[in-house]
Amino acid sequence: MDDIPNTWENREHNLQGLADFFNQYEIPFFGFGSSEKTKKIYVKQIAEIHEYVKPCLQTLMDEKHKTKFKEKERTEVLLKEIINDILNDLVKKDFVSQKKIQKVKDNLIDIYKDPAFQDTERVEFSTYYEKRVESTIILLNAESFDLETGELIDS
Repeated sequence: MDDIPNTWENREHNLQGLADFFNQYEIPFFGFGSSEKTKKIYVKQIAEIHEYVKPCLQTLMDEKHKTKFKEKERTEVLLKEIINDILNDLVKKDFVSQKKIQKVKDNLIDIYKDPAFQDTERVEFSTYYEKRVESTIILLNAESFDLETGELIDS
């Protein structure tokens, strides 16, 4: 993986950092039977979701709740609204196009549906005792999931 650099290590947990994730995300994922380079890109992006995107989203969601939604109780509906607000901020500030965000979200859903992803989840859970990648995919695609059960709503 040395030929695919870690680009998130010194990135701030802010909108620009999240925008960098979306803008640098490489879409093609055709399963584990694909080329070595594709596999390396996949592993790098999964690592980035685990190490950077989840903590960044948590920071942004906490900030958004404190500033814009402080009077509201944290519910599934509010969580979806906060995520949507964060993603809309990326577009409003011209950090990322709506089309790019949607392409990344769609690709993450494809990864989530891929049977090989279950192996990734098992490794992550046994290593870190949490499923950050799965929960991040669910958060970024909140409109497609029941956030309480983690079940995909539209297939």
